[in-house]
Amino acid sequence: MMIMNKIIKNGRTLLGGLLLGCMAVSCTKDYFLDENNYWIYVPQIKDRSIQDFYVAFHDAAGNHLRTSRLAAADFNQPYVTDGIIRSKLKPGETNVMCFAQLNTIEVTEGQPLADSWLALPVVDKKAGIYAPGKLDCRMLQKVAEVLPIGHAGARVADTVDIKEDLVYLGTLVLKFKKLPKVVDRVEVIYSGLATRMSFSGSFTTFTPGDRVKASYLPLHQSDNEEFKDSFLPSSGTLLEGVAPERSPLGLEVFFYSGEDQVGYFTEKNLSENCPVTDGNGEPLPKPWFLEPRHTVSFCFEGFTMVSVQLVGWEDIGQGETTPV
Repeated sequence: MMIMNKIIKNGRTLLGGLLLGCMAVSCTKDYFLDENNYWIYVPQIKDRSIQDFYVAFHDAAGNHLRTSRLAAADFNQPYVTDGIIRSKLKPGETNVMCFAQLNTIEVTEGQPLADSWLALPVVDKKAGIYAPGKLDCRMLQKVAEVLPIGHAGARVADTVDIKEDLVYLGTLVLKFKKLPKVVDRVEVIYSGLATRMSFSGSFTTFTPGDRVKASYLPLHQSDNEEFKDSFLPSSGTLLEGVAPERSPLGLEVFFYSGEDQVGYFTEKNLSENCPVTDGNGEPLPKPWFLEPRHTVSFCFEGFTMVSVQLVGWEDIGQGETTPV
């Protein structure tokens, strides 16, 4: 009798193991072949023209559903080598936020939509000071309708073409003419710029007093010095559509010799003898805004600002200007 019970017990254990093994194989197969209901095709993953890719999904209520973050090495994995990212999501309206070329930029993961954002590097969080960072990231936000598992269209790939012109950044250029040789460092603090980009598609700040600080070291190899950085656009700008209200661009420029400040400028010091002009010499009225894919150039002579120029990236080769 004891031998019979032992045989039955061992048989049940073996059967249970076989069933679990079959279930594991079935679940794995079902997940990748039958149980994913939203596919996105990213051409840049397939042709290896980007170095990373990030996608986050949130439902209509803003609840986090899933996040996938892939490095270049992940593009060679069998499940994504064809450029398709397959996900199992709750059916319904879904916010899809995609980034590429993130490098080291901070991006939240696994948070509700209201708490999800991309942010500039922090210099002094308490003071609300941020750095430009090395920004060339691409951004794409869309709303998709996710179909139920088993629906005929659930596995038709939705193309996410995260191409080069999806860089929603602007460039600020500082041009100095005859900068005194005593100046060995220039620091600029910009106000009115976004310090984060919400996954809902708006460029905002963490606090109303947020500022962005850039620092440059003159070479003094010619009469003209030029420095530039990429920045998030003016706070209030939207990825899509016209913003109802944006924050105007402001700046303070500090000139240093060693640790000593030897000069200072703010746009509030402008006078009729030192007008702000565009690239054609025409006065450029305030307020100024930094638009995505545009460049604003500030030109100084000595410690005096002499011009501001706004150039669309697409027209830089021709040197044309557009209104601020």
